[in-house]
Amino acid sequence: MSEQHISVPEYIERGSRRRQKRGRRSLLRIALTIFFLLTAFGAMTFGAWNLLLERGHAYTFFAGSQTFYHGDRVFDLEAPALLRHGSILIPAKALETVEGLSVSWQSETRSVVLEKEGLRLAFPIDQKRMVVNGEIQDADCAAFVQDQHAYIPVAAVFAKLGFAVEYTDSAMRLDLFPADEKISRLSPPSISTRTFMPKGKKGGLSLGFL
Repeated sequence: MSEQHISVPEYIERGSRRRQKRGRRSLLRIALTIFFLLTAFGAMTFGAWNLLLERGHAYTFFAGSQTFYHGDRVFDLEAPALLRHGSILIPAKALETVEGLSVSWQSETRSVVLEKEGLRLAFPIDQKRMVVNGEIQDADCAAFVQDQHAYIPVAAVFAKLGFAVEYTDSAMRLDLFPADEKISRLSPPSISTRTFMPKGKKGGLSLGFL
């Protein structure tokens, strides 16, 4: 069996070809990794943007957060939203951002008063009730004063304004959707969500589980 001799230039050339081949494989792996990462990121970005568009004029509040969202806009609260007895409460002054809604303080009855287009809501401090156009109704949680801020249950307000109200327990998140706005939400079925819908102009709140 004859011994094969390889010249030095040929040996160097073969080594160079092997290195080039390994380099091409590495570049291919890197390119594929980048492609999959960009694809995944693009899908998430598109999904988030699509969900944002679907939200339209929805409001979102988080317990413990000092910001809230209205569609694609972010607003600051004077003090963090609080969770009490399963309800999220916010400083009443923040609701001045709702178009056409006025917020005032009635010192005689120690009540927060909200008015919009013939609707008048009053939340007496430390009383588990609200007054809707002069009619006393039960409330899920009493309004209260803390650190010079009057807190009111935000779900009760928006329900009376005709919004669909959804609370996600696991995220301590409150979503408020205009009732006449078609919403397609992307939420996993494992999340426990409570839905409040207004029965009518004089009705209270009905509670259903999804």
